[in-house]
Amino acid sequence: MTRTVGLSKSRIAAFQQCGRRLWLQVHRPDLLSYDEEAQARFASGHAVGDCARSLVPGGVLVEAEPSLAAAAARTTDLIAAGDQPIFEATFVHDGVLVRVDIMTPEMREDGIVWHLAEVKSSTAPKLPHFGDVATQLWVLEQCGVPVASAVIRHIDRTFTLMTEGDYVGLFTDADLMEDAKLLGEGYPDMISQARFILAGNEPDIARGSHCSTPYDCEFGAWCGRDDPPGPAWPISELPHNGRSLSAKWAVQDIFDIQALPNDAPLNPVQQIVRRAI
Repeated sequence: MTRTVGLSKSRIAAFQQCGRRLWLQVHRPDLLSYDEEAQARFASGHAVGDCARSLVPGGVLVEAEPSLAAAAARTTDLIAAGDQPIFEATFVHDGVLVRVDIMTPEMREDGIVWHLAEVKSSTAPKLPHFGDVATQLWVLEQCGVPVASAVIRHIDRTFTLMTEGDYVGLFTDADLMEDAKLLGEGYPDMISQARFILAGNEPDIARGSHCSTPYDCEFGAWCGRDDPPGPAWPISELPHNGRSLSAKWAVQDIFDIQALPNDAPLNPVQQIVRRAI
């Protein structure tokens, strides 16, 4: 626990999207710029996490204070006892920190095993979620914690709230165990690459589709500070598949919704937006 924690699940996810994003998160946090949509997404995620924990009786929340080292030590004691669910269980291996949303113990003939659940506010698992679970699973395995299952616990779109405050049935699980294990095989090399990036100067990585995939980068304003002014009404802002339409029309040097031809193949909602503009 004396080793400095340099990487986390979120930082590894940032590196997987763009090495420059990771470097800026660590070395230039003063440049962070979250829009209202991102802030609302964070708030929603916290609310969904609280709701998911409320459906697991008897759980113990591991607080991050007074320090992450203390949280990891507390987690070690709870894992050893193995007699109740753990929320925000904290583990560190080789300077990589993870905090697991929900861990539930199961007693088997050969000892206690744990079921890992990463809570998401989406209605289905998404590609970045595989990396989130892979990071957690890799760290737990390196720490010697026997994991029997690893899932994304996400919103069940068929759920109907019948009684205020009764959220039983709100979540469903997607098993990511095998996929996460496969991804974890490449983690030692990937972590070495991330640390190599962090040890140098700000990497010169050109802007591109990775700036908004899988998430909009919070350093877009910084990386694009020298870019020429963009269109007043970017095609990417069209609802539904605006980003793919933007890439398609860029081939013809058309970037603004106002410049789309009258016979552009848009769906009815997109036509409404185009006419309004």
